[in-house]
Amino acid sequence: MLISCLSCEKKEVPTVKTVKAIFNDNEISIEATGKIVSYGGADVLSYGICMNQSNNPTIADTKVEYNGVGVSSFTGKFSDLEINATYYVRAYAVNSEGTGYGEVLEIKTSIKALVTTKEASAVGLDSATLNGSVNPNNLLSEVWIEYGETTSYGSKVIIANFNGSAEIPVKVKLTSLAAGKVYYFVVKVKNELGEISGSQMSFETYGLKDIDGNLYHTVVINGRVWTKENLKTTHFNDGTSILNKTANADWSAVTGTAEPAYCYYDNNEANKNVFGVLYNWYAASNQNIAPVGWHVPTADELEELIFYLGGQYVAGGKMKTTGTSIWESPNTDATNSSGFSAIPAGVRGDRLDNQLGAFGDLYTDAAFWSCSEYNSSGRFMFVSYNTAFVQTRMLVSKSYGHSLRLIKDQ
Repeated sequence: MLISCLSCEKKEVPTVKTVKAIFNDNEISIEATGKIVSYGGADVLSYGICMNQSNNPTIADTKVEYNGVGVSSFTGKFSDLEINATYYVRAYAVNSEGTGYGEVLEIKTSIKALVTTKEASAVGLDSATLNGSVNPNNLLSEVWIEYGETTSYGSKVIIANFNGSAEIPVKVKLTSLAAGKVYYFVVKVKNELGEISGSQMSFETYGLKDIDGNLYHTVVINGRVWTKENLKTTHFNDGTSILNKTANADWSAVTGTAEPAYCYYDNNEANKNVFGVLYNWYAASNQNIAPVGWHVPTADELEELIFYLGGQYVAGGKMKTTGTSIWESPNTDATNSSGFSAIPAGVRGDRLDNQLGAFGDLYTDAAFWSCSEYNSSGRFMFVSYNTAFVQTRMLVSKSYGHSLRLIKDQ
């Protein structure tokens, strides 16, 4: 009697290989790949990837399971995992003889701390608050801020050790900084996964504060320190108020009285924040308008500035802020390569538009008084939107309203 050899074939559990497992830190997920090497002489009923956190996972644990025949390779994805935890995965396949397992792979859902450096706040002459945030992602993490006048920093303030999975704000207030300097800073974290840095940020301390508390950035040009913003004070440095002349007739009348006066463009104080204050020459020539150690430039000092910047045919472009968000188009050849940062604050003129004390030229022209005079006129510097040419030693009625920049005493 013949006996079929097929009925004598030995059956066994499938042979399975766990090919790989990858952690996706964006999704906090694990994706594993398995392969059935041998069916074991019987149909495979199910197959997949199983996972646990205690090693040697089985089909009794969390699993991604499939049914069907004729499959050799497959994957399984696990999401909603814990951060910085350890998981074990392996492939499996089931037939009538039992379950075959592949190798166990250990995967850590390790995520470095999330570190953000944020803009500095409360910047003053010699102080600033540095800000950032850290999410330790359940790892004990040391947090600090480095800062300095170069990108190598040089100074370090340790903040604290943090843990948990929530975003934690970090900040440190610095004092005794140098006035008128650019500082660089960064938030850093160190834990068992290494050192992590946020993005580098910078800030500039102010170089000058007037008697009213207004702060000004400064720039060094040809070895001289200039303010980068138009003056905003409404008092002399001894506390004496400067007259605020609003009516056109009153503004023009100072030609006969020689009274120091100021105004806001269009008599709108909101313009002060961007454009500063307009002063007549009688206010500009009173050196008490500047804080001690500073002064309104002479016509010669304005000339020296222009000469250093290449002369009057190109200096205007090097002095103007760039773009057309504040300057009217075309803002010809504006590069602000000098850092002087001239803006078109306009003027208040004795006979603009044939009207005494009228305002004009906002967004198109910038005029800066010197403390110098010639006969009965005041000297000033003039920069315009449609040329790189800068006019200097210009003469105009002392009742005109122009902007002021200050220069530090030598």
